[in-house]
Amino acid sequence: MNMIRTLTFILGSIFGSMALAQTNVTVDVQLSKTKGGSLRAALCPSENAFDTEKGCVFLAMEATGKMVPLTFENVEPGTYAVKIFQDLNGDEKMGTNALGIPNEPFGFSNNAMGNFGPPSFKQAAFEVGKEPLVIKLKLRG
Repeated sequence: MNMIRTLTFILGSIFGSMALAQTNVTVDVQLSKTKGGSLRAALCPSENAFDTEKGCVFLAMEATGKMVPLTFENVEPGTYAVKIFQDLNGDEKMGTNALGIPNEPFGFSNNAMGNFGPPSFKQAAFEVGKEPLVIKLKLRG
């Protein structure tokens, strides 16, 4: 009986830690010419989340220097996409002109660009495994 409990504990520990495997995803953001304000990033786990931002994890950090690392912690393995903008005026929203074109620097994972709008989740998607991941992203605008 005691041996069965020990075996159950060991197996539960192994499979439990596998189910909870998480890692960090660091996004090295290369700023455009404009410095200042803050970077606002969303790590999105699905196409729906990417489109609506519901279910995304958000980070904000001051935009200083030429390269700013943003680290999302405890990310579960899966497929994700990142979108980010540099909030120059501090209103916590992506600024656009009257035609809906961004007037603040922005970017997406894989440096993806869409035609007449943002890229698709598929264009910006990347895989997160068990090991820490660093991706590079260049802001445009």
